[in-house]
Amino acid sequence: MTFNLKKYNASVGFTLIELMLTIAIIAILAAIANASYLSYRERVDFELTVADIKTIEQSIERYFVIHNMLFKSNHCIFIKNILCFCYYFF
Repeated sequence: MTFNLKKYNASVGFTLIELMLTIAIIAILAAIANASYLSYRERVDFELTVADIKTIEQSIERYFVIHNMLFKSNHCIFIKNILCFCYYFF
């Protein structure tokens, strides 16, 4: 029994166009995934910042309840600004 080598050699492997098309599709999918990931990271960072600010706000309120005064001196202007920021934006 003999095999026809020309028949089998013609159908083996992928053409260059097929490989380039596959790589292009993978690159497009990677670009979409990267954009979605960056958007996700921005939302997560913002939510973490909000959570941190609310924690600071709660700590300041707890201090006020315990000591019945907000600040002892003018050294805490930064903390006053944080309180104003919390109430203005949240």
